[in-house]
Amino acid sequence: MKTRKSPQDKKALSYKRDRRNAYGESPHGARTSIPENKKRVNEEYRRKVKQEIKENSTRDLKEIDDGVKKVKRRDWKKAPDLPLGEVIKRKGIRREKNIGRKAKAKIDRKKNEDAHALLLEKLKVKLSKQFDSENKSQVLNAILHATMNFPEWQWPQAVCIVLSHKKDPDIRGLAILGLGHIARVHRMLEKKSAIAAIRRGLKDSEEHVRGQAENAKDDVQNYLGWKI
Repeated sequence: MKTRKSPQDKKALSYKRDRRNAYGESPHGARTSIPENKKRVNEEYRRKVKQEIKENSTRDLKEIDDGVKKVKRRDWKKAPDLPLGEVIKRKGIRREKNIGRKAKAKIDRKKNEDAHALLLEKLKVKLSKQFDSENKSQVLNAILHATMNFPEWQWPQAVCIVLSHKKDPDIRGLAILGLGHIARVHRMLEKKSAIAAIRRGLKDSEEHVRGQAENAKDDVQNYLGWKI
């Protein structure tokens, strides 16, 4: 009487007995390429035999037969199939390598992000020193660099809001205009504080500051669609 196999036993037996083509070729391609390779070997052998017979047609039959026996058939064999268990094991190893590659890419991406954050922090420190400088041209250049070239918008906006209260009208006006630069470059601003600074600039006692505020107002309305 046959003993009934459990699903686990059937699976283990299948892993041991079933075979799979592990050469790397798709099963659809193997159905045609394997017979084609066998056919090519046989055709090549028959062509050599016919050539041997044709070249020695004037000799007797024994010499022709000896010549034909010397013709060698090119050896070609299909790569043997592997047990199903071995194929699955190989796939698992390949999958682990792929996971390792993805994890490495994630680590590299994190390193790049950390390096980018460190670079931004250094740039902030450098610009902050220029903002605190007594040299007005350095302050103005720092405002332009922060509002037009800095890769983020939050920090430059906060700086412009602070500098918009300065006593110097050139610094005050450029800081308000910087809000328009940020709107044009990043298409982003914190609405409440930005509008309040621009409105304050429109009512400024200095004509230069009012003109800069008008330019900032136009940029904000054009690029963000806000009414000021």
